[in-house]
Amino acid sequence: MTWDAADGASGYRVFRRISGESAWTKLEDTEGTSYTDATAQAGVTYEYTVRCIASSGYTSGYDADGLSITAQ
Repeated sequence: MTWDAADGASGYRVFRRISGESAWTKLEDTEGTSYTDATAQAGVTYEYTVRCIASSGYTSGYDADGLSITAQ
């Protein structure tokens, strides 16, 4: 998945959950604006969300609904 760069962000924190569950799991911190989930299981629908990380270490809020993707 990819996302647009955010002004002032020095990195991004990617989270995932299985569709319908409430808890998010942190997957990775990245400096880029894309992420490939190599651990996703085919046929499972996941929701992803991304937080911005400022150079101070502060993280932004996030979209609690996330983006829904079914792994292939």
